[in-house]
Amino acid sequence: MKIATKLLGSSLVVLGLLVSLIGGSRLVARRGERSVEASKERTHQALDTVLELEVSLRDQTSALKDFLLLNRASTDMARYQKAMSKFVIGLDELEQLMSAEDEIDRIRYRHAMLKDLADELTAEPTPLPRLQQDVRVINSFGEDIDFYLKSLLDRAQKLDERIHQEASQVRQIVGTIQYFTIALVAIVIVLQFRLILFPVMRSIQKLQHGAAKIGAGELDYRLEMQTKDEIEQLAREFNQMAAQLAQSYSSLEEKVRERTAELEQEVQERTAAETELQRTNTLLESTIESTAALIFAKDLQGGYVLINSMALKLFDKSQQDFLGQQDTAIFPPDIARHIIEIDRRVMESGKPETMEEQLSDPRGRVYTFLTTKSPWRDRDGKIIGLVGIARDISDRKAAEEALKRSETQLREQTEQLQQTLQELQQTQSQLIQSEKMSSLGQLVAGVAHEINNPVSFIYGNIEHASTYLKEILDLIDLYEQNYPHPVAVIQAEVEAIDLDFLKEDLPQLFSSMRVGAERIKQIVLSLRTFSRMDESEMKEVNIHDGIDSTLTILNNRLRSQPHRPKISVRKEYGSLPLIECYAGQMNQVFMNILSNAIDAIEERAAKQPSHCDLEICIRTEVPEPNWIAIRMADSGIGMTEAVRAKLFDPFFTTKPIGKGTGLGLAISYQIVVEKHAGRFDCTSEPGRGTEFSIEIPTRP
Repeated sequence: MKIATKLLGSSLVVLGLLVSLIGGSRLVARRGERSVEASKERTHQALDTVLELEVSLRDQTSALKDFLLLNRASTDMARYQKAMSKFVIGLDELEQLMSAEDEIDRIRYRHAMLKDLADELTAEPTPLPRLQQDVRVINSFGEDIDFYLKSLLDRAQKLDERIHQEASQVRQIVGTIQYFTIALVAIVIVLQFRLILFPVMRSIQKLQHGAAKIGAGELDYRLEMQTKDEIEQLAREFNQMAAQLAQSYSSLEEKVRERTAELEQEVQERTAAETELQRTNTLLESTIESTAALIFAKDLQGGYVLINSMALKLFDKSQQDFLGQQDTAIFPPDIARHIIEIDRRVMESGKPETMEEQLSDPRGRVYTFLTTKSPWRDRDGKIIGLVGIARDISDRKAAEEALKRSETQLREQTEQLQQTLQELQQTQSQLIQSEKMSSLGQLVAGVAHEINNPVSFIYGNIEHASTYLKEILDLIDLYEQNYPHPVAVIQAEVEAIDLDFLKEDLPQLFSSMRVGAERIKQIVLSLRTFSRMDESEMKEVNIHDGIDSTLTILNNRLRSQPHRPKISVRKEYGSLPLIECYAGQMNQVFMNILSNAIDAIEERAAKQPSHCDLEICIRTEVPEPNWIAIRMADSGIGMTEAVRAKLFDPFFTTKPIGKGTGLGLAISYQIVVEKHAGRFDCTSEPGRGTEFSIEIPTRP
């Protein structure tokens, strides 16, 4: 029988015993625990029910006494009824939990008598003797019922103690079974070792002894074992191996003699090769020493194994100072770390690298070398170090640096000239634009002044003319009342001029003239407000007036056009304080933003005729103390991020040639940011409109 079969069989027996005994003990323990837990649960429920019955009994007797001794209130009787119902329910539950029929029957009997007494009680006053008798009867019934309840409580407590004793006995039984299981397993393990493992160990010792004999050269030694298992098979294979080993030994002696002859031939060939190699090395050393470059070789640890005389001369050192030494012992720490890092990278990657290095000689002169480092490999291709060649390019490097400095100086001068030219062009354009706006402001102010005088004359006389007209019409009415039948000539003239129509239409005509004069006056006021561009100092102004005057001037562009509907303006003005600013310049900013907004909306209306949401929203607020914000959003075509990034650059425009100069927003940015120390920003997405945000302090 195989050893594995023996071990497996005995192990299965042990496992079966363990499973049976442990499973049986757990089953017994589980059933005992379930029984004990169920008994515990019933006992605890019984204890809780008895305690609740005692409380309910006290509530009943207390309620009946309060009913008798106090005002015979219905609330006391209701309290009794509630406690009585709870008592009856609890007694039914207790009867299901405990086998104590005698005590429960007695309790039911006493409680029924107490209930009968309660039913006989009425709201009518009772004589004192009867009252005392009823109270004594209630106390007597209550004490009897309480006595039996306490008896049930004692029985339940004793039952709980007995349950705890049973649980302890169950645990003792389970412990005994477990101890027995452990002892049985120990016995089986001992028998398994004695009958199976011990013979195997003796067989293994014999195998070790045979292996020692073979190792000592006794190739004729053989093992004799009859165990009828794997050990016997192993002994037979051992004997076969010993026989093959003896045969191989004799064959090996013959091969050794043949190999010795071959080695003698190889020694002769190697001697000739070494002679040729020595000649080649001599030629290589001559070449290395005669070159003007620095040539060196290092092992894997970074130690120098070769360096030519040019390098020794440069660093004023001998062969002994370099060979076997690492860079940390030759160069300063920072230079040595740099060289070691490059060497490590070349040997790890296996690829050559060319770089520029700066080294200094003992006299402090700095040299620049163009160094090429390559992996050093053996015949098998394994990297065993690196070789390097460094050429002195100090003179060439100095010439390159001088050329770079000249180019840098020339480039800086060119950039300064270009920047100066750009600033001059920008300043010239801004001066022209500012002069145009200033001239426009003066023209607007002059026109407003010239219009204002006649308009004021007309507006001031309309009221008087209306009064005079009313008086004349009243006089005509008096004539008609007193002379209802005028002469024929007057009657014909009245019909010719249609006097009734004139009396009805003339007041309306004067009212229309008054509205027109007020509109002209409002336009003149807006023109005068907008024409503050020539004011050279800051003044306190209401920023809303500037926005409204700009909208008035642009009103003609906001009206409906043949190619688009009207552009609506939604104002969300906050409560802003008066601010100190250049009012005319701020009006110029509003004019630029709103004009661009109208252009963007018209472009979208042309590209998307079905898009009817044509709106400009103007919102003002106080974002933080001492600051105001004006936000102007439109529902126009929008712009890309690339366009938005260049929006405030001078001369940048997306409009066709001749329609835009590219200076409006650039000048606006300068007015808000530089002259008013404010913030000017723009957010936009293609197809979602654009919003400009202006934030300026109330006191710059």
